[in-house]
Amino acid sequence: MQRIIYLPGWLNPASGLEALAEFSGGDFVLLDLPTDAPRTISEIADWVAAHIDAPAFLAGHSFGGKVAIAVAALHPEKVKGIFVIAGSNRGRLIFRLLRPAIKLAKRLGFKGGRFQAADYKNSSDVMKKIMRDTLDFDIVPYARKVRCPATFIYGAADTTTRPALGRKLAAKIPGAEFFLLPGFDHNTIISTGVYQVSAIIKKGV
Repeated sequence: MQRIIYLPGWLNPASGLEALAEFSGGDFVLLDLPTDAPRTISEIADWVAAHIDAPAFLAGHSFGGKVAIAVAALHPEKVKGIFVIAGSNRGRLIFRLLRPAIKLAKRLGFKGGRFQAADYKNSSDVMKKIMRDTLDFDIVPYARKVRCPATFIYGAADTTTRPALGRKLAAKIPGAEFFLLPGFDHNTIISTGVYQVSAIIKKGV
């Protein structure tokens, strides 16, 4: 029986992927990502790899998909294949370019909170550093190193991690498959979309 390890999105519990794991069947593990100290993508990938006793499939949603790519690139001996579901990459370029201006505005007395996403603004200082070090990390160079089977699954209505990003990442991996599911967005793809996503996972393991 194939083991599938499920990795959740940013600041989300792995339990949010339980329905998908159950519908996909097999032996599965819901693995919460570490939040106890500032970590880079490579450190998180090392942490995940340390929790893999035998080669397994990885299925990650959003940020978890980004981590799955990193684990497959850095620890190929631990990964049989990856399923990247609405996988994320760097924040939009416009927001990265705005950061120097935002810092200047804060020095001039303007409140920077108005420019910050809610999940960032409400995070602890430790989590803010993790967010800066990981969410803005470009995963494309790691994707180029992946040689295991890779499947990318995106919702056609996803405006958070747009399908074009998934196509771009899939194009970097030899033989990778890309699935576009009509009618689903970033979150519904792992809720009402579990039937369609699980069917793809079952076929791929």
